[in-house]
Amino acid sequence: MELDVTMFESANPERRPASPTLKKLAVEAVQKLLNSTSMSMWAATNMVAPHVGRHPNSIRRWCESAGVNRESALDPLRQEYERQIDVIRSLNQEMAAALNDRPPPRE
Repeated sequence: MELDVTMFESANPERRPASPTLKKLAVEAVQKLLNSTSMSMWAATNMVAPHVGRHPNSIRRWCESAGVNRESALDPLRQEYERQIDVIRSLNQEMAAALNDRPPPRE
């Protein structure tokens, strides 16, 4: 059986590949939306798509290739919370140690 390689060609001869600059701008726009809103990945790609003239799935694939997703958008916030928790935990330990070092209350 002979494989027809033309079946893999685009059905749209007018289709042109997106430039790396366009991909970068679209991915950055999605990342900004994810960082600044509670928007889902799909909502963010749907919002960006009309502005760059591409289908949301194309933008979603570009974002996946770039490692952009809802979780990566939460990383800076998660890191900030972890730093705050570390400070509070340290303060709590210092306070507990100070309480253990003082003499018992008089009756």
